[in-house]
Amino acid sequence: MGGFYAGMIMLVIVGFLDDYRELNHGWKLMAQMLAAILMIFFNKNILHTFGNLFSLGPINLGGYAIPVTIFCVVGVINAFNMIDGVDGLAAGVALIAFGSFAVLSAMDNRMKIMVLSVAMSGALIGFLKYNWHPAQVFMGDAGSFFLGCTAAFISISLTQQPHGIIRPVVPLLILAVPIVDTITLMLTRIIKGKSPFRADRNHLHHLLLRLGLSKKKCVAVIILMSAFFSSVAIFGTILRIPEHYLFAIFVVYFFLYFGLSFYIRKRRIMRAILRYKRVLASKGLREAGWESMR
Repeated sequence: MGGFYAGMIMLVIVGFLDDYRELNHGWKLMAQMLAAILMIFFNKNILHTFGNLFSLGPINLGGYAIPVTIFCVVGVINAFNMIDGVDGLAAGVALIAFGSFAVLSAMDNRMKIMVLSVAMSGALIGFLKYNWHPAQVFMGDAGSFFLGCTAAFISISLTQQPHGIIRPVVPLLILAVPIVDTITLMLTRIIKGKSPFRADRNHLHHLLLRLGLSKKKCVAVIILMSAFFSSVAIFGTILRIPEHYLFAIFVVYFFLYFGLSFYIRKRRIMRAILRYKRVLASKGLREAGWESMR
C-alpha cells in the first residue's frame, strides 16, 4: 500500500495548494499521473483487462495496460473533482461507492480493501454531517482528489485478481454517475472547440437545478441514481449476470444522459433568446412611444 499512500499524500498537498491559490491545470494533471504511476510501480495495481464487455471474449490490454491504467485513474480523479459542485454531492456519491466496495470486497474475501472501504465510508458519514446543505465545511480539490484516487485504487484492486469474482464492469456501474457526467462534459466542450478542462455550468447538478429542483433535492436525486447503479452492480455480481448486460446498462445511461443534457441546454438557450427578443421588443415600444410624444 506504500505507493497508494505516497500518491494520496502528494495529491492532498497539490489539492490544498490549488484550493489556497489556484494552480495551472498542467500541474494538477502531472500530480494525478504521478499518483497513478506510484500505485502501478509500488502496488502493482494495473488494469490488465476490461473483461468481456461485448460478449466476444475478454478485452485484454497487454502492452497498453500501464498507459490505460494511468488514463483511467486520472479520469476517475477528475470525475470526483468535477461532480463536487453542490453541498454534500461528492461526499454522498462517494459514500455510496465506498459502501458498495465494502460489500463487494467482503464477498470476495479481500479484507484489506474492505477495511479501507469501511474506513472511507465512516469518514464520509462524519464529514457529511457538516457538508450537507447549508455546508459548514468543504472538501475542496484536496478532498475530491483523495476520494477519486482511492476509488480508482479500490476499483482496480478488486477487479484485476486472477480468481476474483468482481468483474471490471462492476466499478464502472458503481461510478457511472460521475464518470458519465465527466465524459459528457468533456465531449461537449471539445465539440464546441473549448478546452475540456474549462469550467462551465453544464454539470448534472446544474441541469437538475435548471429544471427547478432545490439544492437538497438535486443532491438527493443524484445520490439515489448512484445507489441504483451500485445496487445493479452488487446484485449483478451475486446473480452472475453476464458482463455485456451490465455494460449495456451503462451505455444506455450514457446515451440517455448525453441526449437529455443537450436538450436541457438547448431549451435554456431558447429561453434566453426569447427573453432577449422580449427585451428588444419592449425597448422598441418605449422608443416608439417617446417619439410620438415628441
